[in-house]
Amino acid sequence: MKNDEIKYYQFIGSQKDADSYLVRMPIINQIYSENEAIGRYTVAYWALESPVNEIGLEWKLVDKPKNK
Repeated sequence: MKNDEIKYYQFIGSQKDADSYLVRMPIINQIYSENEAIGRYTVAYWALESPVNEIGLEWKLVDKPKNK
């Protein structure tokens, strides 16, 4: 996958939501690439494939950050 094809997501959940990830918790309003590990899975998993529909609401697809 080329860098320009990577999708980026911003964590827009609450601190309570972030704490539920336990390992490598996301930071509120931080932008992550889809292949970064958060919790036990990648950001793409949490944003798109997670079996708990509410988790997908914690992630917002955004434009590629200028510094990445």
